[in-house]
Amino acid sequence: MAWSPDGTTLASASHDHTIRLWDVNGSHEVRVLRGHSDRVSKVAWSPDGTRLVSTAYDQTARVWDVASGAEMFALAGHTNRLESCHWRADGQMIATCARDGQVRLWSAENGAPLDTLIGHEDWVQDVEFSPHSVSLASASGDGTVGVWSLGSDRPPVMLRGHRDWVEAVVWSPDGTLLASGSRDMTIRVWSVSRSEQRLLMRGHESNVESLAWSPDGTRLASCSRDATVRLWTAGEGEEEAVLRGHGDWVEDVTWSPDSRRVASASRDGTIRVWDAAPSPERVRLTGHTGWVRAVAWSPDGVVVATGVETRRLTGHEEGVRRVFFSPSGDRVATCGRDDTIRLWNPASGEQTAVLRGHRALVRSLAWSPDGTRLISGSNDGTARLWSAESAIELAAFATHTDSVTGVAWSPDGETVATGSRDRRLLLWNPATFDLIKDLGQQEEVVRDMSWAPSGNRLALALDDGTARVWDTDLAVELAILRGHRAWSEGVSWSPDGTSLITASGDATARVWPVILNTEALLALARSRVFRLLTPDERHRFFLPIAP
Repeated sequence: MAWSPDGTTLASASHDHTIRLWDVNGSHEVRVLRGHSDRVSKVAWSPDGTRLVSTAYDQTARVWDVASGAEMFALAGHTNRLESCHWRADGQMIATCARDGQVRLWSAENGAPLDTLIGHEDWVQDVEFSPHSVSLASASGDGTVGVWSLGSDRPPVMLRGHRDWVEAVVWSPDGTLLASGSRDMTIRVWSVSRSEQRLLMRGHESNVESLAWSPDGTRLASCSRDATVRLWTAGEGEEEAVLRGHGDWVEDVTWSPDSRRVASASRDGTIRVWDAAPSPERVRLTGHTGWVRAVAWSPDGVVVATGVETRRLTGHEEGVRRVFFSPSGDRVATCGRDDTIRLWNPASGEQTAVLRGHRALVRSLAWSPDGTRLISGSNDGTARLWSAESAIELAAFATHTDSVTGVAWSPDGETVATGSRDRRLLLWNPATFDLIKDLGQQEEVVRDMSWAPSGNRLALALDDGTARVWDTDLAVELAILRGHRAWSEGVSWSPDGTSLITASGDATARVWPVILNTEALLALARSRVFRLLTPDERHRFFLPIAP
């Protein structure tokens, strides 16, 4: 399935051997293109929108004139079923790939064969030219993504990391990144210049079948055999939305040219067009007479406080992700997408230091209780310890194998915790830089963490929508809090350590009483049950029978 360059028409490919053109605004069929003798696997528009190329299981690709619906010529040469095709940005070349393990290049003018690229060890599932037409990417059943330099005899660069077939590959609009989707249920984003993985995105519950990068470069769309379409932030790899409605596998997904709609094609026989614009506001609060630059919830979640700008801190070269006051309140630390941490004087707005060392977006940050040090976590897979006084790096903790998504400092300052997309939870000694404990692999990605005031309880917010409480002394999981219908984004303890608040992608925040002993259970029961327990109830909860 593919959207026309002008955004008015969708082309769909089907197992019924046809390609169909649809008027998106009128939601009706415009034309049916017939000629293939087996399932049509992929369709792609020419850059000028006047032609289409299609691939099919009949071992051919065909080029069509859109205005008349006539077949112009066929591309024959593959020796097995064709899986995908793509048009080079200048409209002069077409790439196809097939189960014969080959990528073939063709003249878009007359269908003449130009080159055959051989390097994969299994079927080639997808292929796409880079936006600047200097490279070509391929996805294969051998678990690799191939990056080919066009016009060169150099072998392809193979990007490895997926644990199963790679089904889809797509370039970012600026040509600096590649995204790949796999049967291992993950999406990975790669730096092309460094030939290394930048992001790992989990969320689908079955094979990732197709990917599409929004034309504005800010989001990725994916579809899967789990019957969902998911939208992700391209910079951070965060799941933004889950689009449900299909009744079977979703085979393909594509963005409209204005990046405001997504179309999906499914084995349930339908094509669906989704509004991918940001969600509308829920409540509008008015009253300020100047710009509103700050907002914060009260700890009980009942009141929202807002404030007008009193000082503007400028210096980051890209978006700012997190901001924290030091314990004393006389400094501010920020981190962002420019791979740096910056320290500020909030009274004057002056930038006092820039901490450099991370090689990717800095996702998480925490001050030591005494305000002398900082711990940071980054998409480069490291956590780094910094002196806030001298603005130098003290240590780098490089044990994690994926983005470090959460960091926390124990109340006594003697332990730091790190969580990662590799699902591991680690405790470190910030004085000696030694690993104290490995609390093992969590069931899902750790998105945030918070240390209880007592210092021996650590709460985690996980991708599966749960919050979990660990005893860090005994290295055991004490409680699992379930209720959110989407990922848990944040977690924080109440000042007295008796409650947790969690925030989720389901647009709710929840407050949980933390019941970890009999006394606390009895106290909660007394606050909610206005009668004495019966002997049977006391027996059920293993409580002594009252005299």
